[in-house]
Amino acid sequence: MERIYEKNIMETLFEIEPINIPPKQRKVRLTKDEKLVKLVADFSNPIIAREVEGKCFMVCSVLQPYLEWCGIYCRLIQGEVTTDKAWYGHYWIELFDGRIIDPTASQLEGLNLPQTYLGELPKEYLKLIIL
Repeated sequence: MERIYEKNIMETLFEIEPINIPPKQRKVRLTKDEKLVKLVADFSNPIIAREVEGKCFMVCSVLQPYLEWCGIYCRLIQGEVTTDKAWYGHYWIELFDGRIIDPTASQLEGLNLPQTYLGELPKEYLKLIIL
């Protein structure tokens, strides 16, 4: 498979229509970011099942190669998160553009992040090791 870099990655991946939505029922086209969050959530949710707590490595360690297979250059990051309520050892995915996608972000008490977070690295996150 030919590797596609930076400016072509997202465009190439998201030429595909959204999964499981019949064409006549599509009222709003999803943005590239929304499609990426949906792709990650659809992949992660069966692994997470009912309890997200403590599954960041389990999810991210298989999600990173899957995203690479889809043509999205990314890296698995080991780090820590410090909030007013707790300290956590944590894993997430860093995308080629520097943003992160964290499919288990909702477990981090005190941050009020969605289950699948896509955005800039929050100030509470500290990157320790790039795996």
